[in-house]
Amino acid sequence: MKIERFRYDIYYISDNGKDFIKSDLDGKNKEIVRKDIAGLASEKDFNKSFFEVGELNKNGTWEYRTGTWAVEGIKGKNNNGESFRYAVETPFLSWRIKNGTHIEKDLLIFQLGSDQIVAFRHDKKQISLIAKGSRPVVVQRK
Repeated sequence: MKIERFRYDIYYISDNGKDFIKSDLDGKNKEIVRKDIAGLASEKDFNKSFFEVGELNKNGTWEYRTGTWAVEGIKGKNNNGESFRYAVETPFLSWRIKNGTHIEKDLLIFQLGSDQIVAFRHDKKQISLIAKGSRPVVVQRK
C-alpha cells in the first residue's frame, strides 16, 4: 500500500518561535498561517518541555510509544511479537521524542530534540528532516 503523502498537512511552530507554519509532509509548500493562535492554549501550555510523550495514535498492526526520558526514545511492537527501540542520550547529546503521530503503516511524524520535525520509517531504518520547528500536528485533508 503506497502512502499518499499529499493527503496530509503538518502544522508547527517555526524555529524562530514566532510563526505558525503549514506544509506538506515533505516540508515543501510552506505557508505562514495567518491565524490568531493565542486563544488556543496559554503560553504555559506551549512551553511544556518534555512531557508530551506516550502512546502514539494506533494506525495499523504496529503500536508505538515514546518515553519521558531521551534514553527511552521510541519503541514499537507488532502483533507478531516483533519489537524495536531507538534512543539517543549521551553526556553531550540528548534527543527527546515528542508530539508523535502514526500516519499509516510504518510512517511516524514527530519532534526530535528541541527543533527538528522528522519523518521516521522503522522498517527501513530511515529518518528524514521535514522542517526546523516544534509542536508538529498532522492533519489529514478531506
